[in-house]
Amino acid sequence: MNSHSSLVIRSEISSDENEIRVVNLQAFDSAFEANLVDLMRIRDKVVISLVGILDQRVVGYIMFSLVNIDPPYRKYTITGLAPLAVAPEYQNMGIGTALVHSGIHICKDNDFDAIVLIGHPDYYTRFGFVPGNSVGLESEYNSTDAFMALELKPGVFSDINGLVRFAPEFREVGV
Repeated sequence: MNSHSSLVIRSEISSDENEIRVVNLQAFDSAFEANLVDLMRIRDKVVISLVGILDQRVVGYIMFSLVNIDPPYRKYTITGLAPLAVAPEYQNMGIGTALVHSGIHICKDNDFDAIVLIGHPDYYTRFGFVPGNSVGLESEYNSTDAFMALELKPGVFSDINGLVRFAPEFREVGV
């Protein structure tokens, strides 16, 4: 980031959609994440969607959607973080970190009980995420160490265990 610009994180607006798709296409090796975001948006499955704006353009993106646990625990609301994307030329500048911190804060403000994700353990442990299997949760995608969880309210993980199922759109797009 140059000295004349500062990162702005805000909720997605409809005019951001094309730039969000471009960031996801640039940040990942396939179109999966871009297609997933589009499908989740169309089906109104996105609960939190934030963009990182720098130099008046979308350079980062994070999305949260509801997940289910089998067996069901109706008293808890758990969200899944996916994807987190930063345009390659803006990576390693703290944009992803800022998006994750903002997303966690908004999840807490919206009374979510926990967040789960499939991602790089070395990256997400800095935010307090722990291996899902260490708190009694498994992923439907058999992702072992990459499946991680963050308790937003104390005691949630001592009260639940089971198989986490992401929105059906994840399977539909082709995880």
